[in-house]
Order: sequence, then structure tokens, then C-alpha cells
Amino acid sequence: GLIMEQITIFFKKEVLESFNELVFELYSKNYFASLEYAIDYKDKLVSFINNSIASFPHKTTPNKLKHFGEQYIFYNSNQRTTWYVFFKQHEQIYIITAILNNHSHHAKHL
Repeated sequence: GLIMEQITIFFKKEVLESFNELVFELYSKNYFASLEYAIDYKDKLVSFINNSIASFPHKTTPNKLKHFGEQYIFYNSNQRTTWYVFFKQHEQIYIITAILNNHSHHAKHL
């Protein structure tokens, strides 16, 4: 079988904070009926990042958005929302530098 190279993924503090804000926002704006659903949504996004960052095709971030990270992958959480996960990579180390979704005004540059 294929030997998976060991990868290490770090999340910048700002990204971890934005996950927490996301949960709070989803719940407080009644996108989800319960806090558990909001947390589950966030967990799915985090799992996608952890499981797919190495294998998912990377896109190069446009110059306008390079301050978010050099490359990005995207994740469709539902029909309305696409998440853009920005990162820096050094060999087998991935640093998740920012997350945005398509509702952000920055997304028009992607």
C-alpha cells in the first residue's frame, strides 16, 4: 500500500479564534437550532482541513489576498457556503493562516 508521509498541521491562533467565533455566530444568528449543530459544523470543517490539506489540489492565492496565505484549498460545506482555507507549506508542515467563506467581501478576488 501507499505510505502516507507524516504531515503536521498548525493552526494560527487567529484561525482557532475564528472557529470559535463561527460557532457563536451560527448559533446566535439561529442558523442552527442548537449549539451542538453549530459545533458539529465547525468540527466537519476542521476535519476536512486535517484530512485533505495534503491531498486536495492547492490553488495559488491571488496577489490581492496573499496576506492571508500563499495557497488555499476550498471546502463546500453546503450549497450556500464555500470555505477557503489559506495556508503556508514547508515540506510536510502546513500552517493554516486564515479561513474565509464566500460571504466575505474578499472572496470576490478568488
